[in-house]
Amino acid sequence: MSQTLRAQKLIPFLWLGLLSGGNGLFFSSLGQLKHLQTTSPHFSLSLSLFSLGAILGFLFFFFLAKLLLQLEQKQPPPSPSSRAIRRLGPFFSLWPFLLYYLTPFLHLYYLDKEDFQIRLFSLGGLPFLGLVLLLLVRGSFTLDIWPRLRKIANSFTHFSQGQKILILFLTTFLIYNLVALVLVEKGLSFSGDEPYYLLNAHSLLHDGDINLANNYAHQDYFHFYSREENPNFRLGVYARQGKKGPNYLYPINLFGVSILILPQYWLSHFLQGKWLVFILKSSLSLWAALLSLQLYLLLLETWRKEKIALTIWGLSSLSAPIVFYAVHIYPEIPIAFFCTFLYRHLRLDNFASRSRLLLYGFLLGLFPWFGLKYNIIFWAFFLLFLYQLYQHRQKLSWFSWTTFSFLPLASMIGFYLFVYSLYGSFSPFSVYEGVLTPEKFRALKTALLDYPLRMRIDSFLDYFLDQRDGLFLYAPFYFFSLLGLVEAWRHQRRELFRLLFISLPFLLNYAFFTHRQGYSPQGRVLTPLIWIGCLLTGYFLAYNRRKNYFSLFWLLGGFSLILTLILLLHPRFLYQPTTHEFTLRAGDLFVYLSNIKIFLPSYLPSFIKVNNLSYWPNYFWLAGLTIFVLFAFVNLPRFFSPRKGLPISFSLCVTGLFLAGSTLLFALYPQPALYPSREFHFSNQSSLGFYFYSLQQDVVAKKEAEFYLHAPRKYTFLFASRKKLEKLRLRFGSEVGEYQVQLYFFDQPLFQGRLQKKIDEISLRPWPSFLWKNFHLYELKLNLTHLSSESMKRYPFFIQIYPLRE
Repeated sequence: MSQTLRAQKLIPFLWLGLLSGGNGLFFSSLGQLKHLQTTSPHFSLSLSLFSLGAILGFLFFFFLAKLLLQLEQKQPPPSPSSRAIRRLGPFFSLWPFLLYYLTPFLHLYYLDKEDFQIRLFSLGGLPFLGLVLLLLVRGSFTLDIWPRLRKIANSFTHFSQGQKILILFLTTFLIYNLVALVLVEKGLSFSGDEPYYLLNAHSLLHDGDINLANNYAHQDYFHFYSREENPNFRLGVYARQGKKGPNYLYPINLFGVSILILPQYWLSHFLQGKWLVFILKSSLSLWAALLSLQLYLLLLETWRKEKIALTIWGLSSLSAPIVFYAVHIYPEIPIAFFCTFLYRHLRLDNFASRSRLLLYGFLLGLFPWFGLKYNIIFWAFFLLFLYQLYQHRQKLSWFSWTTFSFLPLASMIGFYLFVYSLYGSFSPFSVYEGVLTPEKFRALKTALLDYPLRMRIDSFLDYFLDQRDGLFLYAPFYFFSLLGLVEAWRHQRRELFRLLFISLPFLLNYAFFTHRQGYSPQGRVLTPLIWIGCLLTGYFLAYNRRKNYFSLFWLLGGFSLILTLILLLHPRFLYQPTTHEFTLRAGDLFVYLSNIKIFLPSYLPSFIKVNNLSYWPNYFWLAGLTIFVLFAFVNLPRFFSPRKGLPISFSLCVTGLFLAGSTLLFALYPQPALYPSREFHFSNQSSLGFYFYSLQQDVVAKKEAEFYLHAPRKYTFLFASRKKLEKLRLRFGSEVGEYQVQLYFFDQPLFQGRLQKKIDEISLRPWPSFLWKNFHLYELKLNLTHLSSESMKRYPFFIQIYPLRE
């Protein structure tokens, strides 16, 4: 027995010694940072730094294990058979720090000192994240912070209903305005359909009509675009000629949302610069906050559980698509608000008050004026309300039916008369096609019916799973709405049928016409119905009994918020169209998360408008989703249950997968991904392949690797050659402006100084190179500061990279 006790005491110290060795390797790499060279990628062990790191690591891990042991002792007393495991558990919970043994492998591949530093510090922080994740998923440690958070959450329940509503509304409203401020500060302007809604507002405010012919002619869009920054900009005409001739151009985007933003558009006349953009960008934040509030009330009324309502309110309000459409000018947010409000009251059977019936009819009558596509949702709600009124026919008079029906029907009739007055046709397609001649109608009909079935199926799946704009990949907690769909079938089939009656015709109509979203944030098609996704996710939380699925839900919920933060820091990732003009599968967000070894888009689903039958990731993802749903409802062996007291569980699997994936993506290999590529051919029969992802935006490339840079910032040029380059000639500068220029070849300075109205030239021997997959990879870094006042949109900075032969 004494030998067993001695062994139990010795095991933790041996384990701590093993962990300390990895910490010593990490410290040794830290010591190499000052002397790191691209020319000599190798790991040099420093005994002094290794010893120092090992000693400090031993002390750190020892006290950390003691802290974890003290926290675990606050749990209920374990059984006698598990006490030994409990004493050793905190020590073995430190296993994520074994990652430090991978430190020498970082020296095998790195582009420059900055690349190595970022990856080394990433490796240094991953074990801490892994430990936190392990503790959260296991739930075996009650940290002092959790009781405090629970106390704060419980205090919320003591507020009155009115106070809760005010707090939630102000919270989301302030967050959305802060998001708008951040995006505008990052240079975000108006794109996609936004300028057309703004031009509608301009015409309504100044002309009192929607004839945009004079507005395009007078370039009124320069009220919200800067003429100085975009001197050559011309907004494309997105309108159709009316029956009265070419001087009558009517908007394809209907004017409902333009009316909502009229107060902000009027206010923008007193502002300029970024404040003008901000006031317009945030013009729908009020409606988004109202939508979030309606979601909270809907979920609270469904289950009478504050936790479920607050959980989904927080996740949905702060993740795609709501948080980003709250700061864009599109009709989806107002329509989602109207839908959520109407569905709440449809379920509550609030039909006794005629003023309420009049309000329901008024809100429903607004749908056609926000977009032709919302007519389908209009009729679904209209019929459901009539059915509910029929169910209460013994308590309600015929006047109640008339009170509700009058405004929606009058609005719909008025809409068709409106279309006829513009285009001389009652066909709603005239909004998109203009005056419909018989020939144009036949061509439209033929084109729509000729689409193959696979394109319609691809379009439907695109809305959920495509890596460019699919909602599930950008807010993955909505995956659990699929489980909620099954739970709703089990417990509330009547409600499920109502939800399907509202959503399926709308989505199937979209898919039938193979409509995809254009230049707008992800999930646009699903945004008007996002309340249904939230409600189905609530069904999962209310009825799920599998602890591991709860843990996975919180993990994907946290990941959804992280993705929101990444998209906020890199707003260009928000715009990933999947229309017929775009045939690249890769989504920029997932390219950003990739590296030169692992290209994530190759493993993600894609349903762009090409033949996708041979794209295998689609089949794997659909099969995986099927298994994901089946595992939630089929009794299977408990593969991830702890056995014989060993800490092998779901928490271990999740943490291991997280650390393995994060290490492969963010630590072991250089970033960014070598994508997309473009080959340039030169007059001396040479060629170079450039990777444009590292250049991002504001770059126009022409002819023989001539780049025109339209913004002052840092640029990284990654390019490759099949043979080792003998010599490079660099030409750079501007014949108009003045710039502070810093130019580097890997970490080697090439030029540092000012250039004023001058094109300079440098020749260099490009040594070393980064050998990767039989290619020689080279890196040029350019830091550009604009010192003069002329517009870089009109007078860009020029740089050319030209290979020379000796």
